[in-house]
Amino acid sequence: MAERQRAESGDGPGRHRSPGGNNGLRTRPSRGTKDTANEYFKGKQYEEAVELYSRAIELNPTNAIYYGNRSLAYLRTECYGYALADATRAIELDSKYIKGCYRRAASNMALGKVKAALRDYETVVKVRPNDKDAKLKYQECNKIVKQKAFERAIASDEHKRSVVDSLDIESMTIEDEYSGPKLEGGKVTLSFMQELMQWYKDQKKLHRKCAYQILVQVKEVLSKLPTLVETTLKETEMVTVCGDTHGQFYDLLNIFELNGLPSESNPYIFNGDFVDRGSFSVEVILTLFGFKLLYPDHFHLLRGNHETDNMNQIYGFEGEVKAKYTAQMFALFSEVFEWLPLAQCINGKVLVSPFLCPLPLPVPPSSSCAPFLFLCPLPLPVPPSSYGCPFLFRVSLPVLGVPSCSRCPLYVPGVPSCSGCPFLFQVSPSRSGCLFLFWVSLPVLGVSSCSWCPFLFWVSLPVLGVPSRSGCLFLFWPMCDLLWSDPQPQNGRSISKRGVSCQFGPDVTRRFLERNHLDYIIRSHEVKHDGYEVAHGGKCVTVFSAPNYW
Repeated sequence: MAERQRAESGDGPGRHRSPGGNNGLRTRPSRGTKDTANEYFKGKQYEEAVELYSRAIELNPTNAIYYGNRSLAYLRTECYGYALADATRAIELDSKYIKGCYRRAASNMALGKVKAALRDYETVVKVRPNDKDAKLKYQECNKIVKQKAFERAIASDEHKRSVVDSLDIESMTIEDEYSGPKLEGGKVTLSFMQELMQWYKDQKKLHRKCAYQILVQVKEVLSKLPTLVETTLKETEMVTVCGDTHGQFYDLLNIFELNGLPSESNPYIFNGDFVDRGSFSVEVILTLFGFKLLYPDHFHLLRGNHETDNMNQIYGFEGEVKAKYTAQMFALFSEVFEWLPLAQCINGKVLVSPFLCPLPLPVPPSSSCAPFLFLCPLPLPVPPSSYGCPFLFRVSLPVLGVPSCSRCPLYVPGVPSCSGCPFLFQVSPSRSGCLFLFWVSLPVLGVSSCSWCPFLFWVSLPVLGVPSRSGCLFLFWPMCDLLWSDPQPQNGRSISKRGVSCQFGPDVTRRFLERNHLDYIIRSHEVKHDGYEVAHGGKCVTVFSAPNYW
């Protein structure tokens, strides 16, 4: 019953048989295709398995198990949107197909739709009360639902107090029996980092005082960085860009062994998704933060979609921190993540970001302003909110009556405008009952937040001539897109296989690069068997650095 279970055969005694006449004649060709797909699935060749399950479905589109098997393969490749659709279709074809409920629950859980997941897990537990894995999943999901309800109940409009304010690090005592690495004079040094990596390699825990010292100091460094970091390299210099590491500490060590330790002459950019899934996320992130402190101008960290509370809650980092340290330390990790930059531009020509922001711009491009929303080199002028990092973006024309900064209540003293971009929007906690609002000088009607992601914003009126979609609300989600979108081979945009954001084609990439005067983009966030993929005519490079992900 567990998701680790192999794909079903779809025939034989007691198996689901598709409705309709002459079942044997109809399913024989698809059965062979499905059996081959099962073999690919066992070999963890999920993409090939998906292709063959799709062929089996074409031959027999009323077999619920084929949809269930493909749903499981999609789950393994993180195509949660597709997995959800297939699981739902399987249930529609056979309401008694309990594994369809299980996989739909897993899909919704992965998408953060915990209430929907809980309903299906309840169904599974009722039908199979002795299934230990189903019970465990139900209890885990139920716990998250209750926790979220509690958080909403105690939520306040006021900015939460920083964890740093409640810490007294100096009074923390390092016990005599502790023989591990310690910061020298409260500072990270190369010898400390070398000792730390060996300590972690031996699977020992860094003292909590040292961990807190690193987190407090790195927060101070990150809080001074802009959302978009500009980096200049000489012609003779190189920088190493790494993708997802996902708690795989020994693979991180292997990267350093192959490519050399970070230094001023050997700079690195780690492109998000440092934590979750792997068993050593704490070790990975504290090592990365340590190098950031040691080489702040030559070791760069960007935020991925797993540097967020909801993902950490579902995929393991929160539980790992609480098991190795305390809930207070996880709260500080969460606070630090909110200050991570979102993108880095090298020599004004290469953009490094976990993902691209491919939605059409709701304001006309301007020659004096990069037309994509996330290109904002200003530091965050306000502390992160309790729900997520305040995301800033600028536009080149007045929107909804917002005046220029010099007359506008949004003006932040000491934060200059640049190259004709005097207009600042700020996403901040709402004081009218909604989670977030755009701060504008005219009322914005019908603003609400998505139930699972604090970076989605729905505005019910057209903006600068941009019509609503299918008569519904127009969607603003600059940060969500930045953290979730994926490339696709065909032109245009399409619904995301993940069920979040969208996919973008080579034409979107080309226009983006032309408008921003870039040569190509480097992204991550997507498993690639060879560790990288060059797409869109060499203009979109994906890097993935967690070889033991599956």
